[in-house]
Amino acid sequence: MFRVYIAGPIVGKPGDVVKDNVDRALLVHYDLVKNGVASYCPHASWYADELAVIRGDTALENGYLDQDFAWIDVCDAVLRLDGDSEGADKEVQFAESKGIPVYYSICAAVEAAKII
Repeated sequence: MFRVYIAGPIVGKPGDVVKDNVDRALLVHYDLVKNGVASYCPHASWYADELAVIRGDTALENGYLDQDFAWIDVCDAVLRLDGDSEGADKEVQFAESKGIPVYYSICAAVEAAKII
């Protein structure tokens, strides 16, 4: 099964609503899965961080990028969502350095999955 990593803003620029970015990424994840693509959506970690804070733990603000690279390393492609994001830009650079294709629309990622 074709595996796609979703890269996009979580926090974004000042004034962005984190939950809106997370929800948008999760809807993209849903659309990919609905179209037969295995999708990894790291944005879901935001909910895990929220639960950790409720339980008295500290959110892992800086602990995710290495994990993200590990997931990208086993994916067939990266889908870059629009919006400013240093982390997503680093994920794209990592994918490109590994020869992993980067797509900029759901349609392009789904079409690539059909070719494989």
